[in-house]
Amino acid sequence: FILLIYVVVVDIGILGISILRNWRWFTLIGLVASYCLFGLWRDQVSDSEILLAQAGLTAILFIFVGATTIFHIKWKKIPGSLDLVLMTLNVAAYYVISINLLWGDYERWLGLFTLLLASFYALIAFSATIRSGVSHTIPLYALGTSILFLTLAVPIQLSGSWITMAWAVQGAILIWLSLVTERPILRFFSLGVFAAVAARLVIFDTFVETDSYRHFFNERVLTFFISIVAIYVAAYLLKKEHRKLAAWELNLSSLFYGIGNFFTLWGLSAEIISYFENKDSVPAMSSVRENGDLGFVLLTPLWALYSFILISISIFRDSRVLRLVGVVAAIVTVLKLVTLDSFIFEDIYKTFIIFFNFHFLAALTVVFALALSSYKYLRLGTELMPVEKHAFRILISLAAFTGIWSLSAEIIRYFDYQELTSGKSVSDIENAKQLALTVMWTMYAIGIVVIGIIRRTSKLRLTGLIGLMIPVLKLFVFDVFQLEQEYRVVAFIALGGLLLLTGLAYQWKRKEIREFLIGDVA
Repeated sequence: FILLIYVVVVDIGILGISILRNWRWFTLIGLVASYCLFGLWRDQVSDSEILLAQAGLTAILFIFVGATTIFHIKWKKIPGSLDLVLMTLNVAAYYVISINLLWGDYERWLGLFTLLLASFYALIAFSATIRSGVSHTIPLYALGTSILFLTLAVPIQLSGSWITMAWAVQGAILIWLSLVTERPILRFFSLGVFAAVAARLVIFDTFVETDSYRHFFNERVLTFFISIVAIYVAAYLLKKEHRKLAAWELNLSSLFYGIGNFFTLWGLSAEIISYFENKDSVPAMSSVRENGDLGFVLLTPLWALYSFILISISIFRDSRVLRLVGVVAAIVTVLKLVTLDSFIFEDIYKTFIIFFNFHFLAALTVVFALALSSYKYLRLGTELMPVEKHAFRILISLAAFTGIWSLSAEIIRYFDYQELTSGKSVSDIENAKQLALTVMWTMYAIGIVVIGIIRRTSKLRLTGLIGLMIPVLKLFVFDVFQLEQEYRVVAFIALGGLLLLTGLAYQWKRKEIREFLIGDVA
């Protein structure tokens, strides 16, 4: 320990000179030499001498903190780039050597050690803040160092999902401190912390082992719950104290609300998928693969209901952001239904019942949710943002499209099921399928026209007539060449009869015809 004592004594001399003269090159030489000599001497330290060696290393840290940071606080000097390099080199060398020294015998205490180091730099930041005339660089640097070590303490001391939860709480606290102390720099650090939380939630905390899985009472649910609450708290604080924010920060509250909703839906979706992937969760199913498909399809009505709830809450709370998030969620839901759900057929052929299967019931829930959401928008009395001027048309169009798509998919599934089980020829079943699609599309379009007449809405009537052109074109372009004679005759008779009934209805409702030509009644 003679070498260690010698190094400390020399460093005290460097500190004394630094109090009078800020010789950066002299301080740099002493700092590098001190840590290099300690590093060489580290191999000679026995297990029983580790704490004593750590005490000597800490003395070196304090000496050079005094020669760099405390010097600028004491004499109210403005630190230059080299001064900041010296401060950073000092604490970085100390921390790396300390981790190497304490890792074997004191690993469980490294989190507390890092937390104490964060507290030390927080104290320096506080001291620099309350002393008038000190350059703002010193407290900002010390505060940033403190937050860095505070963030590092979490993964060092904790593991797994506890890291995510601790970082989420830390991010919310940083937001609160930034508003209370009116220091925007803290919000920069909090944004970095929340970015790390989001990455961990998606990459690490979403996936769980299903062998010992407990439904809705597991580590993932707790992690997402704590993280989402922290995100919503941050959004609430930012919205409440918006007067303290800079111009670029005014939309942070909306961003946090959007992220909170995203992870709420993400966590619920992951939980539902895991529930059905568990082989014991659905005894009637025969394989984990089918259970996973069931859970994946059931996400669609969940998302649709969630979008409806968001729109309803947004109207009650007069929140434009939530309304927009709800509309985006509805669009994503329909895209999932059309591009993914409609092509999952693996299990339907075993126990298929037309209109009474989870594919169709899920789609029906989506249609009702979209229709109710569009009705909410129709009755909305508040001023709309420019970006949501066409939200009602988008939602009602999505509802109509989802309805016709789901009915078409159900007809296709039914005849595919018949092809596997009935023993009929493929040609007969294909003809019946195409005939059923033509008739169903015609009735669906006429239904929209009738609703337009009842509601006295020319836009619905026009939409229905445009939709009616699709089965007519299909009949004359496809069915007339592909269907066998008896099916072709039935198709023409059915379509002609439906068109005739539509014409009679228009004759009966002459006033509505005029409205259709000149527009809606005022």
